[in-house]
Amino acid sequence: METLTLIYKKNLTEDLAIFRFQPSDGSPIDDFKPGQFVVLAQKLDGEKIVHRAYSISSPPVEKRYFEFYIKWKEHPTFGKFTTFLFNMKIGDTVFYRKPTGVFCIEDFFPNGIPDKRQMILIATGSGLAPFMSYILHLKNIGTKKKIVLIHGVRFKAELGYREILEKLVAESSNSWDFSYFPTISHPEDPLNKDWTGFTGRVQKFIQGMKDHQSKLEILLGQQITSANSMFYLCGKKGMIDDVILLLKPINFVTTRNRRADGSFDVEYELYGV
Repeated sequence: METLTLIYKKNLTEDLAIFRFQPSDGSPIDDFKPGQFVVLAQKLDGEKIVHRAYSISSPPVEKRYFEFYIKWKEHPTFGKFTTFLFNMKIGDTVFYRKPTGVFCIEDFFPNGIPDKRQMILIATGSGLAPFMSYILHLKNIGTKKKIVLIHGVRFKAELGYREILEKLVAESSNSWDFSYFPTISHPEDPLNKDWTGFTGRVQKFIQGMKDHQSKLEILLGQQITSANSMFYLCGKKGMIDDVILLLKPINFVTTRNRRADGSFDVEYELYGV
């Protein structure tokens, strides 16, 4: 396997960081699609090689490095490979496999017609990673799709990329339509002092959608249906199960349960588990 060299690491909290790795031979990174992941590998403690997949948070146009947004797993035990990553120093290397994965943007319906529906992205924690690649890529290509991002975390310090995302909201125009709704699930915690934004889990934005009285529809000023919206979910299983359960009564169909014509309205990927 080829190797990547760590060139940048920014700790957002003790257990959340942004990493940048470039090919050790100085070549451009491999081509990939937004939403794909890279498998990193290393021989740990003299044992067999350990592998771990991480979604790429940088856009495909960035050819100098792969960027990853990584949470250090604590429960039920510390993740061995992620522990290794958090202990890496600038200049250290790691093996990798080229990008792969199918959690990508759906540009077309199965019949070949362009899918122009607004994209509603819902992430918890480090599940934001593939959506950063989505958003930065779509901005770069000048998409006309409306993009909505809901990102839920426990503490405000875990809102990685918040400054970038707020800047992208400010840049909205007729050709770039982006909304960002960060929410904190532990507003009473001292670490969230002075937080004046949304509170509660991401599911709260979807509750009431059956009667078109959801918080998200009120914020967007429109009813959300499978005809005008496509959902992408990335995070822990509980969140994904809850959101799908709320969408199912209004005829949203997941990618795992496609209609006879191959169409679907919800794509999801477990992350941070």
